[in-house]
Amino acid sequence: MYENIISTILKSPEERRNHELETIIPWLKKKSPLFQSTKKDIVLDIVKNCEFRQVRRDAMITQQGKKGDCFYVLLRGTVSIYINASMADEEDESKIAQRVHHEHLIDTDGDLDRDELGNLIRRMDQGSCFGEVALISKNCIRSASVVADETVDLLVVDRILYNRCLKAAQVADIEAKTAFVKEHPYFCSWPPKVKKQLAYSLTKLRVEYDNCIVKQGRVVSGLFFLLRSANFHAYLSIGVHSTRRTICK
Repeated sequence: MYENIISTILKSPEERRNHELETIIPWLKKKSPLFQSTKKDIVLDIVKNCEFRQVRRDAMITQQGKKGDCFYVLLRGTVSIYINASMADEEDESKIAQRVHHEHLIDTDGDLDRDELGNLIRRMDQGSCFGEVALISKNCIRSASVVADETVDLLVVDRILYNRCLKAAQVADIEAKTAFVKEHPYFCSWPPKVKKQLAYSLTKLRVEYDNCIVKQGRVVSGLFFLLRSANFHAYLSIGVHSTRRTICK
């Protein structure tokens, strides 16, 4: 199925037949939360006019401080997102441009030096999307650097297609996240630039009844906030907790 999807997207938009695109849509809706909440005719427009791009490991897909004109959906692989806090509040485009030099990010062995990109904010895998901030903001500047952790396949949406299909919904989503961070008492003492970064990194997660949100003993992957009033239960295994304390000593 995946090979059929790629072979279809590799065709020019004029050569992509509707019956081919119809077979792609269920797969995209299953794999990507973005498409799950998007109307079928809009998804059809996207897969009809998008591009396919494959990126090698350690390649920089977006670079903080540079202008962006594309939105990306991860079809396969994982990426890491980095933010350099010292650049996060820079408004003057000329100043940003002076500070962005890709060659300075390469070490003596010719490999990408990720330490120069700032803090690791999060990792994304199949079905995730990124790049919308530059297409929504007035200055069109990338707010983060995104690096491939392995060879990745990307569905690429240009600015015109993005504005037509996705912009309105994603602007509303970012505004809701920004309002949440601004109003929540947990973040009241956080600096404005950190709040801004946080709003862009939040992910809304829907958990069905009787599913586990976090599990004792597993590595912490993030902080969860309950958006709606709901009943949930927290369980603590004393035996497991006691064993872990002994191991950590």
